Amino acid sequence: MKKLIDYILDLASAEGVECDVYGEDSTGIEIEMHRGNTESIEKYRERGIGIRLVKENRVGYAFTSDLSFVSLDKMFGEASIIAENSTPLGEDMLAELQPLDTEENLSHNDLPRGAIDKRIEDLREMEESVFDYSSSIVNTEGAGYSETNSIITVGSSRGFVREEKRGSCSTFISAISSRSDEMRSGWYWAQANHPSDINFVSIGKKAAERSVNLLGSRKVPGGRYPIVFDQMAFIDILGFLEDTLSAELVLKGMSCLSGKLNKVVGPEFLSIVDDPGLEGGCFNSLFDDEGVPRRRYELIKSGELMGYLHTAMTARKMNVKPAGNALRSSFKDTPRPGATNLYIEPGEKTPDDILSELSEGLYVQDIMGIHTADSISGDFSVGVNGHYIKLGADDCPICEMTVSGNVLDILSGIRYISNDLVFMGSLGSPSVLVEGLSVSGK
Repeated sequence: MKKLIDYILDLASAEGVECDVYGEDSTGIEIEMHRGNTESIEKYRERGIGIRLVKENRVGYAFTSDLSFVSLDKMFGEASIIAENSTPLGEDMLAELQPLDTEENLSHNDLPRGAIDKRIEDLREMEESVFDYSSSIVNTEGAGYSETNSIITVGSSRGFVREEKRGSCSTFISAISSRSDEMRSGWYWAQANHPSDINFVSIGKKAAERSVNLLGSRKVPGGRYPIVFDQMAFIDILGFLEDTLSAELVLKGMSCLSGKLNKVVGPEFLSIVDDPGLEGGCFNSLFDDEGVPRRRYELIKSGELMGYLHTAMTARKMNVKPAGNALRSSFKDTPRPGATNLYIEPGEKTPDDILSELSEGLYVQDIMGIHTADSISGDFSVGVNGHYIKLGADDCPICEMTVSGNVLDILSGIRYISNDLVFMGSLGSPSVLVEGLSVSGK
């Protein structure tokens, strides 16, 4: 891939234009299973190159999955024509050359090839552990496993070509339980750098437990409650918060965090960090998808908003040093601000410690509808499942209730953060206690 990107950079030099080039060579496996039957096995390979070409302050983007020199010439020509017919940029888009602190590849060893039979066995054992958990388990909504290995190459006419390996694997399962005419589902997820680090049986048991423990659900009276969000539930909220931390949205006035820089938005013990070198992190990398060196970045430190997620262009517009936050979903897309391993720093108390201190409140395990939240106002209204807590103990499971509020109120209302940090994708959270949220019930 480096040789191909060097070829494109030579074309740019000959034409007297600037560009950056993103190359991707990814292989992966996706397996789906239901009731012990393998429903699908997909092995894939995706290779391609995308170019952002800047000509007289106008940008053109093109990509190709055909890596022949003829196709690369055609792609370069298409980007050049698009640039000639585009609106002039108000700001320089391309990243400047910045040296890497280290050349050591922070990502993972290649995942094992040809191990499909072992992964199928793992999924089958995971499903069996669901049914073994309780006679109330009647079905699953399926189990899945995926893994990917990628070689990412980023080059720029500003003097660099960088390449590294990235990759991870993950699994999930959803269990269905039944009692009389009531049915409830519960799911769980795990990810790792290597499948040997995933306890498939444990994942199945956790999904079954979450399902069975929701049997007998009812609604409780509405009002304002303290709510303990478990890790998976608060990861959904953190995903919404990641959107509002985008410098692109901030610059457009479309984020509720606009104008909040260097202001206190949460308690002193709240810190939210993006760490591309996190020990065991599944999305570690040395540089972002514009070739900017990544660094540990405290977006919220001791409750204070310290910065936003940036591309090279948004960092230049806001006159800050880029932290390496540019992401592309593939070679077909242009960069946007995003995180690698974005997480809430854990506290010291266990979830049980926090729950035991509640005289009355909710323990939320599932959130539905966070994608409808408004990034401009920060307002949200979501459906929740979980448990009603009374005098520090589980009083009954709850379902089909609604929690409403504002993401800024969530941040300022955090009272405890537990020690049970887990990741789902690029986001990680412990369980979190938030006070004073509005709940609609019976």
